[in-house]
Amino acid sequence: MLVGHSMGGMSVMSFAGAHPDVVRDRVLAVALVSTSPGGHEVTEFGLGPLAGRVVGTVGPGLLTRLSRHAGPIGLLRKMGKGVQDLAVARWAFDSPVSPGLVDLVAEMIFATPFDVMAAFLPDIDALDLIPSLGALTGVEVLVMNGAGDLITPPSHSVEIVRHVPGAEHVVVEDAGHILMLEHPDLVTEQLLALVRRAQRAVAEGVPVGSKPRVRRTVQDISKKRRASRARREAAS
Repeated sequence: MLVGHSMGGMSVMSFAGAHPDVVRDRVLAVALVSTSPGGHEVTEFGLGPLAGRVVGTVGPGLLTRLSRHAGPIGLLRKMGKGVQDLAVARWAFDSPVSPGLVDLVAEMIFATPFDVMAAFLPDIDALDLIPSLGALTGVEVLVMNGAGDLITPPSHSVEIVRHVPGAEHVVVEDAGHILMLEHPDLVTEQLLALVRRAQRAVAEGVPVGSKPRVRRTVQDISKKRRASRARREAAS
């Protein structure tokens, strides 16, 4: 099974397009989580088309210049940690998460050198993986995203599903871009269900491409209960 989140999902789609024979012979199922087949919206970062174009135009040069001052910027990050955490929580999640989880994601993001960010922004902006999606025909595919994802919103997943017959689309309420950290139990549950569907299809000889497309909206009930219990305990 191949599983990819965000740019990892783009890598999976690109690999499938480049090696359709490997996918056909060796891949039982594919999960594409919080990802996109490409397009300008990927670099809009939830800011809208106008602001997105500005980011796409100015961003690479600005990030390259910032890379020359990584030391002072690292110090400023520590001084402005509250602002950093607010930004990460806004673009990474769509439900309450622990401060430790926000810190973890912030460290992962800002561990990437600014010149690396500058280099990949134009490539992401010009990416078009639609031609690669044909290689996933006949493979059990799960496309999963958060309803509140500002980086790769549900419309990106809809575009993937539109080109993959029989794909299942799961939208998670109260979820942002870092879906597998925000709702880990739910994501694990969906991946296991994907494997079971794929195994059943093979055992029964059911062509995956002949299945109707399914779109489901789900909620992480267990997390809601934990959050509610924590609020009650904090108030008592």
